[in-house]
Amino acid sequence: MENKRKNRNSKHKQNSEVLFCNNCGKYGHLFHICKIPITSIGVICFRVNQGELEFLMIRRKDTLGYTDFMRGKFSLKQKFYIINMIKQMTRNEKELLLNRYESYKISNNNSFNMKDKIIQLIKGINHEGEFYDLKTIILESNLTSDWQEPEWGFPKGRRNVQESDYDCAVREFSEETGYYTSDLKNIRNIVPFEELFTGSNYNSYRHKYYVMYIPYETSIKNNNYQKSEVSKMEWKTLDNCLKSIRPYNLEKKQVIQNVHNCLKNTLLYSLRNV
Repeated sequence: MENKRKNRNSKHKQNSEVLFCNNCGKYGHLFHICKIPITSIGVICFRVNQGELEFLMIRRKDTLGYTDFMRGKFSLKQKFYIINMIKQMTRNEKELLLNRYESYKISNNNSFNMKDKIIQLIKGINHEGEFYDLKTIILESNLTSDWQEPEWGFPKGRRNVQESDYDCAVREFSEETGYYTSDLKNIRNIVPFEELFTGSNYNSYRHKYYVMYIPYETSIKNNNYQKSEVSKMEWKTLDNCLKSIRPYNLEKKQVIQNVHNCLKNTLLYSLRNV
C-alpha cells in the first residue's frame, strides 16, 4: 500500500513538472487554472526627438469590443453587458454591424458567417418582459458613445510555450511594429512597469512592460507594422500619449506617466545623456 502511494505521488510530481502555464510562465499548472490575472508582456519604447521624449504607440485594427462581439463572447440575456461591449466600438464598426443587420433582415441569409449568437440577437431577444435586438442596442449605445478610432496602446502579447518574459516582450514588439529586436536597447536599471485592471468582461488583466530605447536615426527607418492587427503606428510625446488613450483606461495613462517621470528622473538616461 505504501509503495502504491509513493508511486502515485511520484507520478503526480512528474506530471506537475511537465505542465507549463503560458500565463504566469511557471510549471505545475495550465493557463485555465492560473490564479494570477491574464497576462500580456510588451515594450514601452522611447526615443529622443529634438530634446523631447517620445513613445511608440500602436492603434488596434479593431476595437476590443468589436473583436469580442464578433467572437460571440457575450450572453444574450445580459443586455447591459452587450451595450458596454458595443460602446467600445467605433462609429464605422457600428455602421458595419447595422449593415449586416439590414442585410440579414432582407435576405434571411448569413452570408457573413456570423456567430449563431449574433444571428439570434439580430432576430431579437425577449428577456424579463423587454424586447431588444442588435439595432436597438447599437442605437442606445450611440447616446453615450461615439469613438472615431480604435484604442491606442503599447505593443504587447501573450507568452509562447516556455518563453521568458523578456523574450516574449521583444518578440511581440518586433512582430507588431516591424522593428528588429536588435534595434532595441534594453534599459536594464529600470524594472518593468505593470498595468493592472479589471476589463469590461470582469476578468482581471496584467500588462507588463519593459522600458527600451531606439535611437532616433533608427526609429525613422521603419513603417512596416503588422497590418493584420495594427492600423496605425506613431511616436508620441507624453501629452499626445495621454490624449490618445481612452479616458476610461486610467491605469494605462498612469503607466506611461510613471515611465516618463522615471526616465526624466534617472540621471543615466536623462535627456542630455541619451
